[in-house]
Amino acid sequence: MKAPSGSDPLMPQRFAYAAAADPAGPRISTYALTPAQDDRDALTLRAKRWSSATLVELPRDAAPGTYQRPRYALGFRSEVLRSWLKEAGVDAHTCIAPVLRLRTKLSSEGDLSGALWLYARCSFN
Repeated sequence: MKAPSGSDPLMPQRFAYAAAADPAGPRISTYALTPAQDDRDALTLRAKRWSSATLVELPRDAAPGTYQRPRYALGFRSEVLRSWLKEAGVDAHTCIAPVLRLRTKLSSEGDLSGALWLYARCSFN
């Protein structure tokens, strides 16, 4: 794919978006970058590392008919965890590890606090 005039030719040119909805689990959206022309370029290496990044919408705890803002977590597809579970006899379809979730809170006095969750998720056949 040819780079548009006036842009850096080493920048990734296309973004691929795929979304899958699972009625029994979270909605998973994947934003993947296609590799640039030069594999030795630092930007390309960063793009490849982030290409497995996944945005996970966590299930809501609200009662039916009420609204609760969506909550998201950032995760990375893990083929290593999936194969490890397969060797242990568990038929995992997709594994996301690590999954990171950050929650922050600003008090009325101006104090900032927060929590960071680090965990893994798998969908099973």
